[in-house]
Amino acid sequence: MRVVLTHGHELLREVRLEKPLVFVGRDPGCDIVIDDITVSKRHMKLEYVDGVLYVEDLDSTNGLKVNGHLAKRQALQHLDVVQVGSHRMHVFDDTLMPAAQLNAESTVQTGLGKREEALATAASGASGDPTRTARLPLADTQPTPPARALAPLLGLKLVGADSPVLRLDQPNTMIGDGGQSAVLAWRRDSLYLTRLSREMPRVNGRDLGAGSAPIRAGDVIELGAVKYLVVTVDR
Repeated sequence: MRVVLTHGHELLREVRLEKPLVFVGRDPGCDIVIDDITVSKRHMKLEYVDGVLYVEDLDSTNGLKVNGHLAKRQALQHLDVVQVGSHRMHVFDDTLMPAAQLNAESTVQTGLGKREEALATAASGASGDPTRTARLPLADTQPTPPARALAPLLGLKLVGADSPVLRLDQPNTMIGDGGQSAVLAWRRDSLYLTRLSREMPRVNGRDLGAGSAPIRAGDVIELGAVKYLVVTVDR
């Protein structure tokens, strides 16, 4: 299992949970340190029991929430969101990851397992475009340099609102909130969308599915009732 730590619209870091017991808190001695005054020194623990990952509040001051609900101890599943202080931890199951290791030199991870191949084939068939095959969560959330200057720079414009264009000039840009959120990540000269929450984003009227999808100018991304138009912007 892995967790991706976010704060507001900022994607902070990804942590692979390889130890049977992981402590989370503000104290520098914790396995995952969160520099947040609303987080207790030893706020919670993540623990594997018989192969199941559990989160448990350690009598913290502000408690914790799982998918928006207060929890003391709860089993976690793929795409659950744990709120600790003003931060969120997005949970990903490694069994949904590609079988091959991520190659930082690749544009996108393509080593799919049988289940993921079926999902990807279904996604590409539904869209009618085999080049837009769905990818897997986290395969596109690893930190990499921004797109090269030769690639067109893209931005997001809120549909139906007179608001400024959000320039997608960072390696990762988180959109939405904890209940319905996604990350747009540059991989070399291509932009990919990966969901971070259980609710399903839509691209051009179709569900994103289990993985990530390449995003181009003219695409429409839906997160709940909010729609974004992908546009080209000047560098």
